[in-house]
Order: sequence, then C-alpha cells, then structure tokens
Amino acid sequence: MPHLRSNKLGLITKGENMEASVDRSGCIGCGLCAEICPEVFKLDEEGLAFAYAKVTPENEDNAIDARDSCPVSVISIDE
Repeated sequence: MPHLRSNKLGLITKGENMEASVDRSGCIGCGLCAEICPEVFKLDEEGLAFAYAKVTPENEDNAIDARDSCPVSVISIDE
C-alpha cells in the first residue's frame, strides 16, 4: 500500500512517481527549473528545458517549486 503524505501545498500524495513535462514550444530557456530541481529538469543543447526523470516523493516539493517558478508557466506535473 502506498504511503500517504502531504506535500508543501497541503495536497495528499500517494508517494508514487508522477510525470513532469515541459511545453518546449513556450520554453524561454531561463534554466530556473533545472536550478531549482536538477533531479527532474535539465536544459538540452538548444538551451530548452525538459523533464528527464519522474517526480518522486523525495523531489516533489522542489519539482512543484520549479513548476510554480516558471516565468512562462510551461511546466506541468501529473499523477
């Protein structure tokens, strides 16, 4: 049975891996997401962000911070 926990937004999560994604057509390549949560986000050779790993319970708060800090709001995190 998955372990239930509350993330920084007070949302109850199941502790299962979640998917992060970046709408690269709107990404401006500022690198803030990769700076905040390098466990999930990187910049490619074109300077655009992409999610290369799943969001886990250990990095969920940082991934949410990265999503919420994106100046063009192109990051989503889905269960």
